[in-house]
Amino acid sequence: MKQPDHAGGPVERLNLLSAIILSDWSTKLDHKIATIIINRYYKAFDCARASLRFLERGTKATRPNVIASLRRLVENGAFSVLREGAGTRPTEYKLHFDFQSSGIADDTSSSGIADDTSRNGSGIADNTPSGSAGDTSRGASGIAHDTKTLLKNPLTSGVTLKDKSTPAPAHGLAAAPVGADLKVRDFTIDYAELDKSEDDGSDFIYVSMVSDDGTELDDCIYTQSDNQKTQEEGQIRLAELCRAIGMDAPEDVSDFVGCKLKAIEVPGPNWSPPRYIPADEWGKRAMGIAA
Repeated sequence: MKQPDHAGGPVERLNLLSAIILSDWSTKLDHKIATIIINRYYKAFDCARASLRFLERGTKATRPNVIASLRRLVENGAFSVLREGAGTRPTEYKLHFDFQSSGIADDTSSSGIADDTSRNGSGIADNTPSGSAGDTSRGASGIAHDTKTLLKNPLTSGVTLKDKSTPAPAHGLAAAPVGADLKVRDFTIDYAELDKSEDDGSDFIYVSMVSDDGTELDDCIYTQSDNQKTQEEGQIRLAELCRAIGMDAPEDVSDFVGCKLKAIEVPGPNWSPPRYIPADEWGKRAMGIAA
């Protein structure tokens, strides 16, 4: 059933997490994983993205226990898998905001306890290095196409990169919460793909990056949209990303992979796009950052 247009707001997210916590079948690990996934929900694309490695670090749980927890959350209807992870691409989860907490009468002594993975752990961890939730029958139906290989489409159509003599806008930094610790880190882009929004058909670039200390960031940048404001904002963000890398508009999305850049993770209760630091000295000074 199609969810209402307002689904995915702060109230709906809180209600979903509350319903999961109040369910008889959920464990403390389920609560932690649900919190992380719900916080990474991106309303524009109606999904949350999280890799298995990210969930392991966030919960400090073992891989088999994380997989067992994901299975419970999916099998009991809180989430479903839209697209399983592959390589460094995280798994995409559909959040069911109409989920209702309930007591499950089934015996979960062998598979519902986070510490007991004797039935679910065998052979699972080695087969799901990308963060896939394992065997999820609901998830298979949500896979629209195979994107194991990068899509080769030109990215320069309609994109105007700013003159490098012009300082990058600092409005993104001002949007951070008051008192937030904005730490600049060195990142390497480890995955990039051109994808299409199922909501309105807009094209966007998805990139993920990792720092030397293991911090993971991801970003979704519109490259083509019928909405003029969305299109313009996407052009600005793509230009900022290219300037942070120190390159002109790429001919192919795969050109981003392996590129190094400086970025800031914006803390907050919900997902926020990273803020990119220009690679050139003038851009850094314009943003008040020491070269």
